[in-house]
Amino acid sequence: PTYDCGKYIKKAITSVLTQTYEKVEIIICNDGSTDNTEKILKEYNSEEKITWFTQKNQGIAYATENAIAKCKGQVIVQLDADDWLEPTALQDIVAIYNDNPNLGGVYTDYNIVKEDGTLIEKGPSIPGYNPNLMLTRNVVHPMRSFRKIIYQQISELNKEISNAVDYDLQMRLSEITDFYHLEKSLYNYR
Repeated sequence: PTYDCGKYIKKAITSVLTQTYEKVEIIICNDGSTDNTEKILKEYNSEEKITWFTQKNQGIAYATENAIAKCKGQVIVQLDADDWLEPTALQDIVAIYNDNPNLGGVYTDYNIVKEDGTLIEKGPSIPGYNPNLMLTRNVVHPMRSFRKIIYQQISELNKEISNAVDYDLQMRLSEITDFYHLEKSLYNYR
């Protein structure tokens, strides 16, 4: 989903289009942006790998669900419109899924960056994956991915919350599947 991220969204899109793993689709739900986001998205109308649509502003839970509903792939990777991926991010996580067919999700470490994109520091990380820690804090970092078939087994996202929708989603997924923590910084988080 995107909301008023016109000044960043090109970098996010480019980071996916230039991945070393090329079999990608990009689904973007413009959640009623009031800036130039839609104008920028129109520049990608001829890009076969991108599907985008605009809806009235309903919040991140609706936008997330509506975007995922349009995904055709087997693995969903969430990327915020103001962030970007390192070039091998998708290749690295797809390799883990291929080696572990029963694994439901993969997440990676991340970098915290300034608005201009310069590195501040590596984001905090807890080695391994422990679903019990999810009860006290979100240990699954921004580079979160999961199999679509697993997502389809959970109930709808909580539309009443406006923040921490990612935590809500992660809690629901953690109830029914295991995750693998790839301890490599592949996501840049503003």
